[in-house]
Amino acid sequence: MTEHRSPPAAPVRHRLPETRDAQTTKLHLTSCSDDGEAEHRDVYITIGFYPDGAIGEVFVSLGGIGSAERALLDAWCVMVSIALQCGCPVEWVVRKFRGYRFEPSGMTDDPGLRVVASSLDLVVQHLAAVEERRNHQLVATETLVVEVAAKLGVLE
Repeated sequence: MTEHRSPPAAPVRHRLPETRDAQTTKLHLTSCSDDGEAEHRDVYITIGFYPDGAIGEVFVSLGGIGSAERALLDAWCVMVSIALQCGCPVEWVVRKFRGYRFEPSGMTDDPGLRVVASSLDLVVQHLAAVEERRNHQLVATETLVVEVAAKLGVLE
């Protein structure tokens, strides 16, 4: 006998405010062309944040690609942004897309992510680094609050 499952509840999308903080990072991706020459591409990654600092959207501009690739990258960014706004953790996006291999791939000028397997790999590694910095800042802030509260005798 098959078990009947009711459909999952519709996700609730929490859009970012009209005015939001954002961070745009310019990276350089160097890959090898078919003829063995180095190709240099500028990559701009813009991350939009909720007021609490959580990542809520991502957009990418990658030079040196065709209109079809640009459209697919734009669509991927919209899909990921909607997923984040519906509560998908950044870690899930990173885990799913990290290591995807296709051109352009190569080396970046970011010391934290020297080699990337594709433009998607570059974006998700950058997202992971931004999220990790945010999490460290939250832990540091919570630790400071607890220390101050303890000194004031609020915590017993």
